[in-house]
Amino acid sequence: MDVIFDPVGGEVFNLALKVIAVEGRALIIGFAGGAIQQIAANRLLLKNASAVGAIWGGYFRSHPEYTHEVVADCYAMLARGEIEPVVSARYPLNDLPAALRALASRRTWGKVLLEV
Repeated sequence: MDVIFDPVGGEVFNLALKVIAVEGRALIIGFAGGAIQQIAANRLLLKNASAVGAIWGGYFRSHPEYTHEVVADCYAMLARGEIEPVVSARYPLNDLPAALRALASRRTWGKVLLEV
């Protein structure tokens, strides 16, 4: 993988580093799995790769103009059909409790949509 986007952390991160490409980049964006990554630096060294912390919220504070540009670019790509969000489930708005239970039990992936 040229780019690893890791919101999970823990052992998932180290498993992902096993498949990082030469000169790849691992983006650490969170710890949803509950455990903070312990980086196996040898995997980065052997592939001349890098690991970078990337917290999107920090950009909103320090570079608000850049974040607006990025969001506008993402919406444009979506409109052109160049990207397609992964949607694992759709719920009617009156079924919000079931949607929240699915999220809490980790039975979802990608996005969960509430339809109004």
